[in-house]
Amino acid sequence: QPGVWLMLDEMLKRSFLAIDGRRYPISAACIDSGGHHTAETYEFCAKRDRQISPRIWAIKGASEQKGRRRAVWPKKPSRGKGGAFYMIGGNAARDFFYKSLAVERPGPRFVHFPSSVIEGSAALDTEWFTQLTRERLMVRRGGFTEWVKPAAAHEAGVCGIYAYSAVCGLQQVDRKYLKAVELGKAVI
Repeated sequence: QPGVWLMLDEMLKRSFLAIDGRRYPISAACIDSGGHHTAETYEFCAKRDRQISPRIWAIKGASEQKGRRRAVWPKKPSRGKGGAFYMIGGNAARDFFYKSLAVERPGPRFVHFPSSVIEGSAALDTEWFTQLTRERLMVRRGGFTEWVKPAAAHEAGVCGIYAYSAVCGLQQVDRKYLKAVELGKAVI
């Protein structure tokens, strides 16, 4: 519905207040273009793809059979029915994101969670953290590993994977983001 796209547009203009008082705007976001609203997603993202900030990209997960890993972010977009999208390597994105959740001390790859509710957001409750960690890495016959997506809700984890994919997209289009990661300053 048009109203939902308008709400999303407003949400993407938000900024977040850090403990040190600095405000951080959203630099990029990824929207899954698979499913029932592909054309609307392409249209929404196409209007924003060339903006400096925030960059909004339509994505699709690559079909990665038997544990195959491909680059998280492609060198160029793919073309589909009515628009451009980026075919992301979901297995590699999941590998990085879920290993980042295991980092225990602040520094490179440490994932920060707010200690209080961010204005305009819901609290991160037990269900949210359960969803965040619901996918499982399984070792299959033949020795390869693959991520198993449960039937139960796991959107919080998917959103983390999309956020990391957006970081990879930023690194592709602007070297300053790559440099930040090399210096250990970037967080997802």
